[in-house]
Formats: sequence, C-alpha cells, structure tokens
Amino acid sequence: MRALISRASLAAAGCMLLGAGALRGATVNAAAAKDPLAATTASVVKVICKTGDGRTTFATGFVWGRTRQVVTALHAVEGAASIDLYYQTAKVTRAGHLRAVLSRSDLALLDADQPPAVSGLEVAHTPPQPGDALTALGFPLDI
Repeated sequence: MRALISRASLAAAGCMLLGAGALRGATVNAAAAKDPLAATTASVVKVICKTGDGRTTFATGFVWGRTRQVVTALHAVEGAASIDLYYQTAKVTRAGHLRAVLSRSDLALLDADQPPAVSGLEVAHTPPQPGDALTALGFPLDI
C-alpha cells in the first residue's frame, strides 16, 4: 500500500531529482564546495525496475534524509514487479521498496534493504535562483 507524503517533505528533493543538483545552503567540505560532483556522487543511485513481463528499465535516484531512503521518479517505478538500487561508489545492489509517493510531482520515496553507509543529500535552505550554477547527475551518463 502506498502512502502519500506531504509536498513540503519532498519539495527540495524534487529539485535534485530533476537535475538541479544545488548544494546551495548545504554544508560541505572545502574540496566538495569546489567540485559539486565530489559532494553528491556517492548519493546517486541507479534504480533498476523489473516489470511483470520481464522487461528491465532504469532510472536515477538519490539517497535523501536517512541512509535507507531513496528518491526517484514515480513514473519510473510505478507498477514495477521488483526494484533494485545500485550504489555505484559502494559497488553494491540492494532491494528497494516503494514507501510513499507524491503523484502530483512524479516523485517516489523508496526504502532500501540493508543500504551501504552513504550520506543522504542535504536539503537546500533556499531554492535555486535564476543564474545559479546547477549540476545534473544521472546514470545515462554513468556518473
């Protein structure tokens, strides 16, 4: 059974999911501040969905909040017979389970079974502004 989550709890997460890799307002070390990839790569997860008819589809997600939570696009996981989460930096795959959805924003919150110790992305304290530098991360580029 799917639970609905409040918009407020995933509003910033949606920005990250759509590629607005804004670490604006987040606390990062000096090296990571110069290189947004270094600060976020470990949190990026490949979402692997198997359908009932045997097809496999892929999406990108990211660890958010607690280590066990992964945010991805709802349309990518909706109706999947099974969901696996591949953590590239840890080189491990874990089973994922749909925990909650925010249909209006096309967001899904997944729980991972026995996730590796990966820090979740921090929510920006302020939204990105026009002209801010943004970084997009995803698995089509295998980054």
